[in-house]
Amino acid sequence: MAEYISRLVPKPSQSFFLFGPRGTGKTTWVRHEFPAAHTINLLDESPYQTYLADVSRFAGEPGALPDESWIFVDEIQRLPNLLNEVHRFIGEKHHRFILTASSARELKRADVNLLAVRALLRRMHPFAPMELRQGFDLEEVLLWGSIPLVWSSGDKKETFKAYVQMYLKEEIKAEVGRTTFNGYLEILEDTLLAFRLPTFEAKLRLRERKHPKLYWIDPGLVRAAGNRYGELHPQERGVLFEGLIASVLRACRDLKGIGKRILVYLGDRTMKTSDGIDVWSFARFVDNLDVENLWGL
Repeated sequence: MAEYISRLVPKPSQSFFLFGPRGTGKTTWVRHEFPAAHTINLLDESPYQTYLADVSRFAGEPGALPDESWIFVDEIQRLPNLLNEVHRFIGEKHHRFILTASSARELKRADVNLLAVRALLRRMHPFAPMELRQGFDLEEVLLWGSIPLVWSSGDKKETFKAYVQMYLKEEIKAEVGRTTFNGYLEILEDTLLAFRLPTFEAKLRLRERKHPKLYWIDPGLVRAAGNRYGELHPQERGVLFEGLIASVLRACRDLKGIGKRILVYLGDRTMKTSDGIDVWSFARFVDNLDVENLWGL
């Protein structure tokens, strides 16, 4: 069994959603941090089919537990209607729910009001440098990424092939009616595998405005989706590096918040632009990725 790598996701003391793509370690983290939580796994077909046929059957499990119990519902997006019961038990028995989801598609379709459930929102990302610490290697991450399922695998290539087949291609096949380019982008965003970064438009006239930029959540996923598993080519490095930095900054935003403008490059000097933006080497960026001081410098 692979050694458990501690994650920097804050551990809430009240009910919360934990969103993250498949394979990012949501279930592993919950089981490690909340070992006594009562578990309801909706990937298990038996309870899933039971609750699908009669949502009210779900109430039997939380109803039998002592007040203020922790209850872990894995892959809640498979049965969004259960959130009505979750909301009720938070109010009546003060239960605390951990609700994981690897896709926002079904929740969006069901028009679920997440705020009505009175739960916090947390996100799980691929391993960040500050989580891997001494185990972090830039070349390895650019080549294979840092999705925990793949990172801990003895055969990264075969694991990624299966990952792309099961979690990417199947999601797109399930949406055969959405054949537009924007439809595909929405699928990637809904399954939490990619995100769009809006362009900065403060000084641009309307006709000069650019479209948002799309980033995958992991450089290894970029390569696997393109069936590229071999040696890293020089022309790939810039794009993969940019995507990695965007993903790491996004993870830092979710963990601590952002309060400083920083550009990161593969050089070795520290500089500052005329408009006050710090330019850091990647080495300095990684050295300060303890989240506690990155944005306060």
